[in-house]
Amino acid sequence: MNRIGVFVLTMVFLAGGEESGWGEAVINELHYNPAEDTPTEFVELFNPTSQAVALGGYSFTSGIFFTFPMDAVIQPGGYILVVRFPRASAWQGLTVKKYGPYNGELPNGGGRILLRSPEGLAVDEVEYDDKAPWPRGPDGYGSSLERIAPELPGNDSHSWRASMNQGGTPGAPNSVAGTPPWPLIGGFDIQPPYPASQDEVRIRVTLDHPDLIAAVFLRMEPVRGNTAQAVQVLEMALEPSLSGSETAVFQAAVPPQPSQTLVRLGVEVHLFTGESVYLPHPAEPRPFESYFVYDNDIPSELPIFWIHQRVRTALPPSGKTVSGVVVKSVTAGHVMVFDGTRMETSRNGIKIRFLKREEYEGNRTLNLIPERPPEGTTAGPQSPHVEQLSFRIFRDFGVLAPQAEWIRVIDRNRHTQRIVIQQPNEKFLEMNGRDATGNIYKIAYNEPGGYTKMTNVLEGDEDYQELMQALYANNAAARAQALRSYLDIEEVMAYEVASVLMSNWDGFHNNLFLYHNPVPIGLWECIPWDLDKTFGYTDSNPMFVEMPLTFPLDGWAEHASREPGRISRPFHQDAELNAEYIRRLGRELDGLFSEARIGGLIDGVEDLLLRDLVLVEQYTRQSQPDRRQQIQDSYNTMRVFLSLRHAYLRSVLPVAVSDWSLY
Repeated sequence: MNRIGVFVLTMVFLAGGEESGWGEAVINELHYNPAEDTPTEFVELFNPTSQAVALGGYSFTSGIFFTFPMDAVIQPGGYILVVRFPRASAWQGLTVKKYGPYNGELPNGGGRILLRSPEGLAVDEVEYDDKAPWPRGPDGYGSSLERIAPELPGNDSHSWRASMNQGGTPGAPNSVAGTPPWPLIGGFDIQPPYPASQDEVRIRVTLDHPDLIAAVFLRMEPVRGNTAQAVQVLEMALEPSLSGSETAVFQAAVPPQPSQTLVRLGVEVHLFTGESVYLPHPAEPRPFESYFVYDNDIPSELPIFWIHQRVRTALPPSGKTVSGVVVKSVTAGHVMVFDGTRMETSRNGIKIRFLKREEYEGNRTLNLIPERPPEGTTAGPQSPHVEQLSFRIFRDFGVLAPQAEWIRVIDRNRHTQRIVIQQPNEKFLEMNGRDATGNIYKIAYNEPGGYTKMTNVLEGDEDYQELMQALYANNAAARAQALRSYLDIEEVMAYEVASVLMSNWDGFHNNLFLYHNPVPIGLWECIPWDLDKTFGYTDSNPMFVEMPLTFPLDGWAEHASREPGRISRPFHQDAELNAEYIRRLGRELDGLFSEARIGGLIDGVEDLLLRDLVLVEQYTRQSQPDRRQQIQDSYNTMRVFLSLRHAYLRSVLPVAVSDWSLY
């Protein structure tokens, strides 16, 4: 396309093969992946004409599914919204007309949105993407996808920009309206991808519409120790051998940078018209690409998380911020860069929500639990240690449990040991061989109804209600049948046994997820969560070693509001299953929960943390005797519990452990 052709405003709404009808309303704005998981997904329609448009019977038939009521009208120069969550608090005070909810959701990874007339004719279509040459700001960074002019083709990436406003401009003129189309990046190559301090890094950028381009400059911003250095501008040279009629490839060499430098990159394009174009758009709160320079000069036996905030203060005590997070995976042997990542901080830890195509070992959301509980909480002093070990034990028992591992977090040169825990979500299910379309419910005694649906929230909770009705049927025979028809008995049995062995008293009525696997026959499983109260610690007793075998059935007598577990009570009311539960408790005392085996796990983790602490002390040249003592005290407390818990269980089990093989 020549230079003039790029700037011509056409009246072509469709770029694809759909048979199109001429409609006055156009798809004007998409908020397909809101930041911070806010429920503000929407599609905006705009009427650019001087006549009101009746939308009754018009429908979205691709990506999302919604049909407008017969009285729907969009006024001249007016806007309407179609929203996924009409009751979201974000819409309060917004006067623009809103419709919804719609079925489905706007695809975060790119998708096709099609508006049809009542006669079935395609009125407008947008087939967008979340990667170049489409803007990346709308993909979880807070901005929406805005059309720069209603006359431009909806399927052309040149017709769209990232909104200049966080949350977009719902019901108002687009912030980028009237800006001219300009060249867009089609490729960005960094070699080597994981450079050391002695490496010169070569950057190649592919741009379209070379006939518009007068010059190209690479903008690089080094960040060291949370401090951004001065932006450097390098002119990029054209590589004729790699360029064609529709694209041009420009290259530049970034000089070597010191180790532990995060290098953020952007592109500045000068046009023959005299305009300058910045890619990414200034509205996007991140560079186009980033890389990390690392010489493997920080000794560690743990994965290392660097948090680069580009601020001069430490982590805020609370709130949300956009941060660059760098992860060094020791086991994988490479460096991963997460730049522009959303992060929530509180006294209870750090939650990192990675963006599209960014994940740590398959996880897009991570909880970073501090090395010691903050003062004022009900958690025990050894809570991070028991959490990590308890998740490991659950998994060893065959329970559908998240992974939990120790990492080293570096922020402003401060080294801390934390645990990172998987989030029970669709990705977690997929990684554990489960159907990711299944439903997950969080069980919590203080939630309305005692539960919250975590996935597929628009599809209702009929399966959960059916489960509860079946498990709590008045007829004992019906309950027994329901237990075996609805539950994955082996998995639930493993959860009950492991919970009682570890004194996981908070995991029956609370801090538990239920997963409904839709295949092959729709069985339910237990997912443990928030395991800071295992290994004997309660709010009033730091060594609850005499938790009875009947606890899953009876619970706490003094906590009347906390009824026994929704699954546990009917499970243990079944005489046959309860007898097998007792037998398995006995077997696992000398099996998966033997003193020798669990003691070995305790020794191994303690040794790992102490060795890593030595490396931290050597690197920082600062001794940490208090941290060393805290580690040792935590694992000694766990050893004491293990011994006392074994002694108690052997005293209350109805037969000698040596006789369990007979059952």
